[in-house]
Amino acid sequence: MLMRRRAIQPKIKVDPTSTDRVVDLAALGGIIYGIAIVLLNWNQIPNRVPRHFDFWGRPDAWGAKTHIMYTLGFMVSLYVILTVLNHFPHLFNYLVIITEENAPRQYAIATSAIRWFKLELVWFFAYLLWTSINISYGRSTRLDPWSVAIFFGAIVVTEIVLFVKSRRAR
Repeated sequence: MLMRRRAIQPKIKVDPTSTDRVVDLAALGGIIYGIAIVLLNWNQIPNRVPRHFDFWGRPDAWGAKTHIMYTLGFMVSLYVILTVLNHFPHLFNYLVIITEENAPRQYAIATSAIRWFKLELVWFFAYLLWTSINISYGRSTRLDPWSVAIFFGAIVVTEIVLFVKSRRAR
């Protein structure tokens, strides 16, 4: 079997735009919000919290309140991994061949995509934490199905927009 060798992509520093900085701050805000709602509610959270939801957003599995910490830990881990990953755009796979000429544009688009993806994921998990805590208190009975659809729709739309930008910026 003949293996194609991946071309070495140029290593260049991509300076974040002002929009990138705002998106990063908003994602960090989601982390702070998630940590705050868990810490502020921890002593009052009942020992039975939802740990899985069915298609309609109803809890279909329950667990100890430590599952809230697992969700928070996963959210923080995603944030850290995506933040670190964003410092290495030369390691990403691209839709076009990366050259010295197009690398700055392609890397800027790719790092922006990661930032938006991070923002959307962090706030989705913050929403899951908030809703799980409210369900455990008995204030709510399920996730709002429209909220889940909106979060996933936002991810899909964002990635499509950035995909198109990448193709146009060859």
